[in-house]
Amino acid sequence: MKTLVLNTLGKEVSEQIKALIKDKEVEIVDTSDMKIAHCMGCNQCWLKTPGICAIKDDYEEIIKKLVETENLWIVSDTRFGFLDYKGKRLMDRIMPMLNMTIGFRDGWMRHELRYHPLNIGLLYKGDADQMMMEDWCKRTAVNIGGQSLGAIALQVKSEFYHLVIINGGTLIHGGSFGIRTREDAVKAKIVAPYEKMGRLFAQNGNFLTPEAKKFTGPEQYPWMVRKMVSLLFLKKVNKGFEDFAKSWGCTRPLDDKPYS
Repeated sequence: MKTLVLNTLGKEVSEQIKALIKDKEVEIVDTSDMKIAHCMGCNQCWLKTPGICAIKDDYEEIIKKLVETENLWIVSDTRFGFLDYKGKRLMDRIMPMLNMTIGFRDGWMRHELRYHPLNIGLLYKGDADQMMMEDWCKRTAVNIGGQSLGAIALQVKSEFYHLVIINGGTLIHGGSFGIRTREDAVKAKIVAPYEKMGRLFAQNGNFLTPEAKKFTGPEQYPWMVRKMVSLLFLKKVNKGFEDFAKSWGCTRPLDDKPYS
């Protein structure tokens, strides 16, 4: 296994990358001029062509490298205190490394791994909240079964930007799969809780209410709940994914490993 560095910043940080990452087997890929589109959220890499993205661009070569990688570092600029679009889309397109099927890992309900765990690290340029960046690494690594390698700020000459203050928030909640294919009445039922959260945010100015906490649900489930969900719910859900895939014309198992 090796370390892969995806550098969106080009040559200006190449020497810093080499100084900071001293793993024995490291490959640095300059993605600044590569053709990489944004993830469309089409689910084809999970349900129609398992493990293969529907978008045919330079990211397919990155996926092939990730299959042989243990540690992944993203090198990115920042905007509004977070990764810019170039860094974000590198992680969004990693979806073929996971399966549609769901299981529990260390108490977390997560999509199952197609290949192996990935450890995730971040080298970033610009002003950002260090704690938020480190938390992003931890949560992203959890999603793909690995550990956080940490977030490190690069020493790059700062540029000046206009200050933009955005007053908002985000809630994450599952259970909306296939909403585009549902009947209007079913769509309305799925969307209704989100609309309620929006009204509560307008009233309170934050997502710190008991209703919002209940909406997001627990991050880690107790052992007994995991056992019950696994026996009574997950098998049915995963079987539903298999049936959905067949309706899309999928002829391969959902956990296929096309780049092994």
